[in-house]
Amino acid sequence: MGPDVIESYSLNVPSDKGSIQVVAETVFGVIKALETLHQLVQLNDDGRRSIQFAPIDIQDKPAFSYRGLMLDTARNYFPVSDILRTMDGMSMSKLNVLHWHIVDSQSFGLVSKAVPELSEKGAYRKRGKLLTYNSDDIATIVQYGLERGIRVIPEIDMPGHTRAWAYAFPELIACVGTDSSVNAAEPPAGQLDPTNSETYALLQRLLSDVTTYFSDPYWHAGGDEVNFNCWNTSPTIKDFMSKNNATPKDLVQIFGQKLYQILQNSQKSIMAWEEMVIDFDVKIPGNSVVQVWRGVPNVKQVTEKGYKTVVSSNDFWYLDCGHGNFVNGGKSWCDPYKTHQDVYSFDIVNGLTPEQSRLIIGGEVCLWTEQVDPQNLDRMLWPRASAAAEVLWSGKDAQGENRKWKDAYPRYWDMRVRLVDRGIAAEPLQPLFCANEDCNL
Repeated sequence: MGPDVIESYSLNVPSDKGSIQVVAETVFGVIKALETLHQLVQLNDDGRRSIQFAPIDIQDKPAFSYRGLMLDTARNYFPVSDILRTMDGMSMSKLNVLHWHIVDSQSFGLVSKAVPELSEKGAYRKRGKLLTYNSDDIATIVQYGLERGIRVIPEIDMPGHTRAWAYAFPELIACVGTDSSVNAAEPPAGQLDPTNSETYALLQRLLSDVTTYFSDPYWHAGGDEVNFNCWNTSPTIKDFMSKNNATPKDLVQIFGQKLYQILQNSQKSIMAWEEMVIDFDVKIPGNSVVQVWRGVPNVKQVTEKGYKTVVSSNDFWYLDCGHGNFVNGGKSWCDPYKTHQDVYSFDIVNGLTPEQSRLIIGGEVCLWTEQVDPQNLDRMLWPRASAAAEVLWSGKDAQGENRKWKDAYPRYWDMRVRLVDRGIAAEPLQPLFCANEDCNL
């Protein structure tokens, strides 16, 4: 399974008691057809199940090939069972990419056989137990996804967001222990030293190992929120820049080129956050995918450069927003809360030329977990992620207009019930009164 998988299908439900027919080119199309069939089944008042409005003939295919959900398991740890349950919700919603943000400054939870000290020293511990994901855990998650038509694309963010590496390799991380309000996007501060040859030796050892755990051809190489103030605290890095007449931007370019070559040598294509091409002018390989998160205008900038693009604008599809600043109180940088109406209303190709629109391969809702753990994971994701899923699968309506969230409410109510029935604690949409009466007039 990869980015070019065919997911189209046809589904025919006869009006009599004849056989239901599914036709698809791939098993992944069959999976999508069976999910649609499940959605057609209604529970009657007498407890029996039936399919209404037969005969039904559906010819269906996705509007976008990339329909993603990003889950951050570095700020807070989530057991494998939580990840699998999240993938159940994704499969129900026809989302097909789990972007697994597995390592960040707070913890290094990925167990590498080649560099085990990274997780042994950098992972969270709870009651004496390391909170990690080993190769067997990853194999379970990847296989579970494959059986449900979901790709798993991992991300180890770098060169920023790497404080957790310092527990094992303090000599390779700059600005550890410094003021994170100046030297990082959030606590704790720490960035890889791009001027140290040992940094790249470590990356070679690590990535040549852990890339083999994941079957997807793409690897998310991170690259967001690189903080130049951090590097400027290091006498060694400042000395390198002085001797080589280099700027911090040059250092990002050096780092990016070496990192991407290591990944390509491991037979991985590149995904990267938008800063690498917008802010730092890093030349990433032509088949790379750039993920845009800082707003709609940046989608235009990335597509103007000719890159395939995944849209995750924080204005609409950052599902963690609206809970305030976890450090100093008050509002967070991305407040307010993104309602399901906000999520459904987002047009990821708005304002683009036809040529730019063709570079949009899809979108992704993101859940950063500074204030999320297993206790509130489900309600933070669902059913809002399902709203984005419908936008990405169905696209615009037959007239080429954006679909209206008010029209989606009956489907949305049904979707929330199905999620709960499958053991996913999706948050409620409205008072129960609104299930039978139109509250949206």
